[in-house]
Amino acid sequence: MRKKILLAVVLCCCVAGAQAQSSRLSGVPAGIDRESVDVLPMGTQHRLEGRFAPDMAQIANKGDITVETVGDPDSFGHNKTYLGLAQTESVILTDPLAGEPSCSDYLDAGYTAQCVDLNPAPNSTTVDFPDLASIQLPGKATKSIICFTFTPITSWNWSNNTGSAQTAIMALRPSVRIESETLNGLNDPEGNPFNGVLMDATITTFLQYRTLNDGESDLQYNATTRSCIGGLVSERSLREGYGLSDKQIKDFFKNPITLTFGVRGSVAMVTYADYLVGIRLYGD
Repeated sequence: MRKKILLAVVLCCCVAGAQAQSSRLSGVPAGIDRESVDVLPMGTQHRLEGRFAPDMAQIANKGDITVETVGDPDSFGHNKTYLGLAQTESVILTDPLAGEPSCSDYLDAGYTAQCVDLNPAPNSTTVDFPDLASIQLPGKATKSIICFTFTPITSWNWSNNTGSAQTAIMALRPSVRIESETLNGLNDPEGNPFNGVLMDATITTFLQYRTLNDGESDLQYNATTRSCIGGLVSERSLREGYGLSDKQIKDFFKNPITLTFGVRGSVAMVTYADYLVGIRLYGD
């Protein structure tokens, strides 16, 4: 049995770092990658002209801190607060028909990672493990924003023995679900009830699609960190994207928030893969 490639890292040393799965991302502005939940709210693309971060010494009063001058006035001047660290379980993808151990073999050997037996090539395989790690924030943990770094760490092997060229795919992504009791009884701007869940989305860090010729194999490794821009959630996104009132936004940050992380996506022409995600959260 091939020795499993050990990708798990000690949490204290992990460098923690999107196709949105929720219809509630109506605040994503035109012209910005709609596969990402980490975008600035509506209108930002034309409001960021001019100064982005004015010198504090030049600010005469709070009225100078606006969307036009700094982009995100709600968090402007706040100190960064670290909110926690997490790491998902490893997800193993394996193709017994290509000579790899099956998931049953890994289970018998004592591995505790999540595992998927891949569909025979050239068919793709869907991966959906939405609950592999979580961070539970107490009330008032952050004032106006939840930022992040996500670092997926993965190795995989593409191999083609089908007799013709095929499209090889590695499209696994970190996923995140944000829950708060504040959202119970509230609806999004489209009239859909939140049911306690603000978003359930994926974060695009990297995707690879390539043509794999017959008889070709390719071993790959990737560790790419994606960091915060507009944040997973912010005062402005809650107001402009999700339609919450100022009082509801205040209650959202005042109460506990649970973030659950997982792995979703698809692969094709893969004989073996090992994927995990390191997560670091911070706020203000």
